[in-house]
Formats: sequence, C-alpha cells, structure tokens
Amino acid sequence: MSAMKTVHSELMESDLYKSGRLTYAAQYDLDLPPGWGDGQLYVPSDRDAC
Repeated sequence: MSAMKTVHSELMESDLYKSGRLTYAAQYDLDLPPGWGDGQLYVPSDRDAC
C-alpha cells in the first residue's frame, strides 16, 4: 500500500502530469484511486438489495 501511495504522489506531482503530457489510454485521468485517505477505495455492493 505504501508503494502505491508513493507512485500515486510521484505521478501526480510530475512535470509531465502537470503539463498534460502524461496520459493513460489517451485519457488525462491516470485511472488512479482518488485522494488516498479520503475514505474507502472500494465500496462493495449491497448483497441484501438483490
């Protein structure tokens, strides 16, 4: 988890990302989890709703 947080921070703070030249699948969103520590990264579906 620590390594993933570090990579996330390094990418978001890079000059390439800030200039808009760092993309993933031709998208500026790097498909990284939003804001580490801002809550759950994954919210399981409600099994009782079925």
